[in-house]
Amino acid sequence: MIFVLLWLHIAVSKAVLDIYTPAVGYNPTWHGRDALIAAYFKQSYSNAEILMFLSTVHGIMLSLSHLKRILRRLNLRRRIPQTPELLQTTLNAIEKELHGSGQCLGYKTMWGRLKSKGINVQRNVVRQALLVLDPNGVAERRRKRLKRRNYVNPGPNFVWHIDGYDKLKPYGFAIHGAIDGYSRRILWLEVGPSNNNPNVIAKNYLEAVLQLNTLPCILRCDRGTENVHLARIQPFLRRDHDDMFSGNDSFIYGKSTGNQRIESWWSILRRQNANYWMNLFKDMITIGLFNPSDPIHIHCIRFCFMHLISNDLTRTAVEWNQHSIVTKKKDEGPRGKPDVLYFTPQRYNTVSYGNEICEEETSSILSEVEQNIPCDYSPVFTQLVSELIPNWEDPKNVEDALILYADILQDIDNMHG
Repeated sequence: MIFVLLWLHIAVSKAVLDIYTPAVGYNPTWHGRDALIAAYFKQSYSNAEILMFLSTVHGIMLSLSHLKRILRRLNLRRRIPQTPELLQTTLNAIEKELHGSGQCLGYKTMWGRLKSKGINVQRNVVRQALLVLDPNGVAERRRKRLKRRNYVNPGPNFVWHIDGYDKLKPYGFAIHGAIDGYSRRILWLEVGPSNNNPNVIAKNYLEAVLQLNTLPCILRCDRGTENVHLARIQPFLRRDHDDMFSGNDSFIYGKSTGNQRIESWWSILRRQNANYWMNLFKDMITIGLFNPSDPIHIHCIRFCFMHLISNDLTRTAVEWNQHSIVTKKKDEGPRGKPDVLYFTPQRYNTVSYGNEICEEETSSILSEVEQNIPCDYSPVFTQLVSELIPNWEDPKNVEDALILYADILQDIDNMHG
């Protein structure tokens, strides 16, 4: 009976990123000009970037002096006194991050994560703290990177690169993502039981199209069976456009090694996120807590860890989209923050190459695709856990997930004992 339950379809995960910035969509907490300014300020955008977002995305025209007056009135300051209390708070926060996937972060990304938590400390303080708290991690990140070919892209939405990431697949978690070729903005980064299901891939793509209200000029994919729906949907949605890449020319198949933008970013994901989870699951295997060849263990680990990994991936993508890219050469791509490069291309003397969408048509296709989406884990398995552990709660951190995982397996063993 247990095996029958465990082989049922595995809750549907969300696709595309949350509405984490006013540039993506509406949120009631961002109602009004002052709320928009405060939101962009707290996301570490410069005054010039805030003005660009306000004018380009929201149609609000302000002068720099007017913006500064509003920031003073809202008591929003960039330079905060570095008190001993703030330094202690910083050390505590970094130490906490080092117990999770934050141990993969460099000091610039860690500094951005602390700012997102409201800890406004000098970047050099974070660098010095990591040298003391995580010297081995700093040494590893100083290793040289592989050289890659130069990549040229005229503007946002000219090419979307999509691909699957399989490093966590042996442990039951398949990741799929997309990146804009020009801005390097992550468009979606999702985890589920599979990244080989064409309906899952199509759902991610269609939800991103609807969220951003644009179609990419070109969609670039690997030649895999998971992309067969995209090979039909993208040309179909672009059939009536009159540019040189409309219709069938709007979709490109190619080798995985040639899909440079997304393939390059996977190495960043490995360093900043995935390596932590890989080491965690390897440790569980070593101590005999997890057997990846046992279907019961696979379903149990998905049940306990899927939500945590999903949230961690979303946080990694948002942090990447809001951090500043500093390139060594001009031909490596434009410098700036991916969100700024994507949403305000005028600032960089270019335009968006996205195309208009038919919302009704796109939504209709999405509804059809969603009918064939597998679940992350079986609702029947959830019911089984509720019977075994009546007062169980969703894990809030890795420690909670490990305890719940061990308790579930123990109770299942007792049922057979």
